[in-house]
Amino acid sequence: HPYVGRVLKGKPRDSVQLVTKIWTRRGGIPEQERPLADVLVKRFLNELQTDYIDVVQIHCMTKPDWNESERRQMDALAKLKEQGLIRAHGVSVHSIPALKVAADDPWVDVVHARVNPFGHRVDGPMDEVVPILKQIHAAGKGIIGMKLIGEGSFDPAQRKQTLKYVMDLGCIDCMTVGFEKTEEIDEFLENVRERLES
Repeated sequence: HPYVGRVLKGKPRDSVQLVTKIWTRRGGIPEQERPLADVLVKRFLNELQTDYIDVVQIHCMTKPDWNESERRQMDALAKLKEQGLIRAHGVSVHSIPALKVAADDPWVDVVHARVNPFGHRVDGPMDEVVPILKQIHAAGKGIIGMKLIGEGSFDPAQRKQTLKYVMDLGCIDCMTVGFEKTEEIDEFLENVRERLES
């Protein structure tokens, strides 16, 4: 967050969409206790040097009852949304049962979902995942596609094929892709341009 805050300083706030996540599961980060979202988001706002965050998600939901076990966090995020400190809330999901809950729960504004045509690092077969994604999209919820390039394991031809697949689904609103080299960013942008022009 501090790096992003410094990069965005002086830029019009409405020219970017800030998306971040909170971690609530045991393990993964050193803190023994997880503070409520209101504590975390206030820290995030300070780190990002902004008055609001566009999307805050609860990260890595896998269980089919996450919308019960995470209710305190969900309520805290809903209050932050009412206060205008965040614009939307949602979840990052890592299982088909969790994805189904995200499709049905009215609290969810945005879903981070794993999607690629090769079935690598995803929640299940795409013929099971995609209908749920389309249901989520039809309900007016946003979908951020992730793991598009299999955590960096795909070759250039596979990356190009994945991009075509994801963009042709008609239900992915945004994509998040991790890059390690400038050339990878350039290649991805070129593939996006090519797909948009075809």
